[in-house]
Amino acid sequence: PGGVRWVGERRRGRGTALGVRLPWGAKDEPGDRYGLAYLLHETLFKGAGDRDSRALSDAFDYYGARYDVAGGADSTTLSFRFLGENFRPVTALARDVFIAPRFAESDCAAAKELMRQEREHLEDEPAAKAFTLLREAYYGPEWGHCPYGDERASERLTRDDVAAFWDAAFRPGGATAVVTGCFEPDEAERAIDALFERTPGVPGAERRPRGGAPPP
Repeated sequence: PGGVRWVGERRRGRGTALGVRLPWGAKDEPGDRYGLAYLLHETLFKGAGDRDSRALSDAFDYYGARYDVAGGADSTTLSFRFLGENFRPVTALARDVFIAPRFAESDCAAAKELMRQEREHLEDEPAAKAFTLLREAYYGPEWGHCPYGDERASERLTRDDVAAFWDAAFRPGGATAVVTGCFEPDEAERAIDALFERTPGVPGAERRPRGGAPPP
């Protein structure tokens, strides 16, 4: 659906898992904006649509759902685990995360501070530091640069940079989805297709609140 490749495996039991892999990662960061993928992973679930970070977390908790985002040089993966009976409400929440993450200024600032601490920690770990330098030397800066960016680059990163990076990554072409457990194939296909639906003529970044109180 929508250019997304997906595969499903129905299994006995009540549990369901959904994973979506986007072919977009640290290798796609502009050379003067290293660290964007790290900031994206730290802020993507910190509020979406009309829910701030706490409200979004509470909504997932209400349905007993667990979620995660992870990535590397070449991809970003979002995953969700929940009971099959909650397929519709959980995938509706997931759609909010895909379509309208908030990327609040305060959350981006907190993520930048975490990234700074990770860089400092790296300086205290000679083996890890050596591996980071070797990786960049072997793969080159595009594929092998430090995921925590550098001091000068990270200072320039803004909330709008993170939002633009997500907009570039958030496309059905090349995306892969996997569903396993208790689900109906037709419903799963509709839900996966809906994850990538945008309001016609309205770019995703323009639909996002910039943080603060939810709209009425």
